[in-house]
Amino acid sequence: CYEAWLLLASLPVKKLGHDAVVQLLQLVATVSRSRSLRRDNFILSKAVETYFQLARSLPTSREGEMQRILEMLAIALLEVQAEGPLLLSFMDKKMALDQQRGQGIGLSTATLMRWDRAISHCIESATLPSDLKNSLSLRWKSFRQAIPESGVLAS
Repeated sequence: CYEAWLLLASLPVKKLGHDAVVQLLQLVATVSRSRSLRRDNFILSKAVETYFQLARSLPTSREGEMQRILEMLAIALLEVQAEGPLLLSFMDKKMALDQQRGQGIGLSTATLMRWDRAISHCIESATLPSDLKNSLSLRWKSFRQAIPESGVLAS
């Protein structure tokens, strides 16, 4: 299973058609929904990498699908209480994708509020190293300023 996710995260996306990319994005959606799969940190981190690798190749006409799966992935990270480095990776990759596309893919107001609480909780954690706390705090401020809100409330 791990080898398959390693391959997915490193696929030559430019050689794939848009329909194949959308089908592969559905695998990321499956991980986001599956309690057993998303609990595995390796699989979840590769799902994050795979999503952003694939999303770079899709046209804006597929933005609805991209936003739906991004929302699912963002919520999954919170529900499994993903570690700081994975949250940083998600934010970095999201901002890079938005910059490459020239526009941001929004997250719902409810999801952004949940992320805000989760980041605050991480920063207040006594067990988290101070450099990671500082990175999370700074990255969250940049992320929050850069990301548009879709206004849709997620469940």
